[in-house]
Amino acid sequence: MDFVKSIQQFIAFYPENNPFKVIFGDIDHQIEKDKSTLKKLIQLTFNRRSDFSTVIQSIICISDYENGLSHFPDNNSVPNFRLIIENPESYESQQLHGRIRNHVNSSYMNIQDELGSSWSEYFWRNGISIEKIQIPIDIIDTDPNINHPIIVFANNFRNHTHSIVNDIWTSLPIDTYDSSEYEVVGSLINRQSNIAIKMSKNPDIWDVHIAPILLRSMIDCHITLAWILKSPKLRSKLYISYGLGQLKLQIEHIKNQITDEMDNEEKEAMHDLIENLQNWINSQHYIFLQDVNIGNWSGISTRKMAEEAEILNTYNALYIPFSSATHSMWNHTGRIDSVPYNSPFHKYIRSPIFIKSTFEFDQMYNATKYLSKSLNTVIDHYSLKINIDLPDTWFENNIQILINGLNDNP
Repeated sequence: MDFVKSIQQFIAFYPENNPFKVIFGDIDHQIEKDKSTLKKLIQLTFNRRSDFSTVIQSIICISDYENGLSHFPDNNSVPNFRLIIENPESYESQQLHGRIRNHVNSSYMNIQDELGSSWSEYFWRNGISIEKIQIPIDIIDTDPNINHPIIVFANNFRNHTHSIVNDIWTSLPIDTYDSSEYEVVGSLINRQSNIAIKMSKNPDIWDVHIAPILLRSMIDCHITLAWILKSPKLRSKLYISYGLGQLKLQIEHIKNQITDEMDNEEKEAMHDLIENLQNWINSQHYIFLQDVNIGNWSGISTRKMAEEAEILNTYNALYIPFSSATHSMWNHTGRIDSVPYNSPFHKYIRSPIFIKSTFEFDQMYNATKYLSKSLNTVIDHYSLKINIDLPDTWFENNIQILINGLNDNP
């Protein structure tokens, strides 16, 4: 890409105290803005470990050496910086990559207090004014030739749920500089919506066997969300750090499963998996610096979280009974999966029973209610103005259409 043109676009979109103005001057009103060029530049430099980013960082390294701010132990140790351009994959080049990044890290730490964070805050927060955040929504147009009431119901519910999640997400006061809070909130409400949408497509699980397992996950997710929102900046970072640590631990377990007896294809697949997971962690926090917490992520019990989030009634009424199904406890299996045998000769021993499943519409209704609880918690916390019905209201307005359709088309 044209480096000069890219830097000019960088100045045009980020004119406030831009350091490149020392070279190019005030050109932000003299050139036509080209967002695509700027976007490509940021994409190429976003990963500071990439070849492109390393070339840019090497400028600092070379400048410091040439101006006497840094010194080599002896002349023989002066690296060939052209290697990172001419042969970036070589071992010597990769070693130089690490040396350059370490130098930039050290240089930054020496002037970090002097620089402050105001310009980096301006840079990332200005991005929303350049390009609005949007979720790519794939609205399903129901095929007129496919008119089964379950499919129509599920597609319409999916479309409605995607729309309200998108409205909430795009209405949040997102801070792209300190983004953990909003990434966590967005992920948790989308987790709720995905579970509810999957349930809507599979009415065979609207029963006492499967639905409580999914509903318990939704209640757990809701308690997590409500608790985090009591102190979102701090607790969202705690939530993310714990998740990254758990994945780091999982990687070590995967490594321990690789044995010499495995064939090469299986080994390669596991090494690819490890690399992908490591890359995902490194995209957020260097894996070698990531702590692993083997305790409870919040430091307190789920009950205490619900109490602090002021939703203890939700925990008592829903989390506990659904946990019985999740963990296959006797107060679930003894009632649902077995019945007394119908003969006194066997002391009415409780025996397994297989019951034909029927659609329990209340189970799907519960999913929409718990999804709505989470969405409404976010709406209230951020004082959002959302003009779309919550999912439970949508269900109430559409369930009779589904029932009528099933009666006409069983």
